[in-house]
Amino acid sequence: MDKRITAFLAAIFTSMFSIVTISEAQTMKNEGLNAKQGKIVTIAAFTANGDLQKLKTALNEGLDAGLTVNEIKEILVQLYAYAGFPRSLNSINTFIGVLEERQQKGVKDDLGKEPSPMPANKSSIELGTEIQTRLIGAPATGKYITFAPAIDQFLKGHLFGDIFGRDNLDFQSREIATISALANMEGVNPQLQSHFIAGFNVGLTGAQMRGLISVLEAKVGKKEADNAQEVLGKVLSNRAKKEQADSMKIRLKIGDAVLTATLIDSATTRDFISLLPLTLTLKDYAGTEKISDLPKRLSTEGAPSGNDPSVGDITYYAPWGNLAIFYRDFGYSSGLVILGKIDGGIDAFNVPRSVRVTIELIK
Repeated sequence: MDKRITAFLAAIFTSMFSIVTISEAQTMKNEGLNAKQGKIVTIAAFTANGDLQKLKTALNEGLDAGLTVNEIKEILVQLYAYAGFPRSLNSINTFIGVLEERQQKGVKDDLGKEPSPMPANKSSIELGTEIQTRLIGAPATGKYITFAPAIDQFLKGHLFGDIFGRDNLDFQSREIATISALANMEGVNPQLQSHFIAGFNVGLTGAQMRGLISVLEAKVGKKEADNAQEVLGKVLSNRAKKEQADSMKIRLKIGDAVLTATLIDSATTRDFISLLPLTLTLKDYAGTEKISDLPKRLSTEGAPSGNDPSVGDITYYAPWGNLAIFYRDFGYSSGLVILGKIDGGIDAFNVPRSVRVTIELIK
């Protein structure tokens, strides 16, 4: 008897463990998207491609996952700006049918909150400009603004002001919806790339982006997922390059003057960065450059045999082991390695005396 009970309990435990393992595997596949965010992906995707039967399923699953009626309505309204009025209206009518069916079955869905009133002290264009700048990461630029100023007004005032300015759907959810919709439309990769960037700017993670693409592959189609993955790859590559460039920025303090400089990635530069912060007294040399010894010699692995420096260049002169900052042009010099260049003016160095400078990495 005891053996049979033990075997029975073991079987139950094994079954439960298998269920948990499957559930964990499904969660891992979505990599960072919560259940509600995953359903936003399919709702937006099927709205954009017009597959109303699959949209009906996605809407039911979204409600079951905890999305409120007003959150889903907000997604469908927003998508008219990307997929067009016909697709948006068709999806809204499909949603009406889904809610009616659920009500007939006695299902009571959470209505959710209505959007708050718009700020009284800002126009739609002012609010939209602020939101657009936050999403993009900088003020919008482009030839379209001067060529067709009306579209710029509509984007700022209507899309980003009137729609994105409604606070009953957060920016992360809005970007998940927009990315998912654009991923299911052909010929809009530039916009898809822009919204991947916007997604990162509002706090979405790389894991969430990959999770979004996993949902597309599992629920929508491999073709759409592969294209989205390619576009995301470009965005991630550009972000990595920018992060690397940002990590090669230094600040130079000379009295009250504060300058910045951009360094070139090289073995010599990395060796120089390892010495920072540094405070040095730079002596004038030949009315052309300011020089100072460094605490140690730097690596010259992979460096050219010499360079022709220009105004603003920060260099390492290997034969003497010193730092040299040029405030006037100079000819080719053997053993000179360019570390980077001062970003702005160099008047602080263009003086006949020695200068004391503190150099630190910008973090």
